[in-house]
Amino acid sequence: HITSKQKGSLSTTQSKTPLVLLHGYMNGCLYFYRNFYGLSRYFESIYSVDLLGWGLSSRPKLALPSNPSNSAQQQDTITVQRELTEAFFVESLEAWRKAQGVDKMILAGHSMGGYISVAYTEKYPEHVERLILIS
Repeated sequence: HITSKQKGSLSTTQSKTPLVLLHGYMNGCLYFYRNFYGLSRYFESIYSVDLLGWGLSSRPKLALPSNPSNSAQQQDTITVQRELTEAFFVESLEAWRKAQGVDKMILAGHSMGGYISVAYTEKYPEHVERLILIS
């Protein structure tokens, strides 16, 4: 993962809980760069994280089962592919959180990043203070 982090100037109105920003499909962590300055008035720490496969992050291979020709099995395969893909991104965010030493975060996601944010919050609610979904 590549992380952009900005430390705001300490103010009494700033949240001590870090803001973690997840970009949408076909974007990267710099999608939010125009927002860093304004957000730094409210958050002491801001992280904008590249999801695996986007921006400057690594490109690990995600092994998914191929679609069978049998239409009855095809729906099961699609479900398995979706579950594996979701887990891939959720677990990579959890690995990032642990590596950064972030206990609780305010998680904000745009588009696909919002989907990953919801899936992460469902699995790890103890690490999300607030969830923000951005259209």
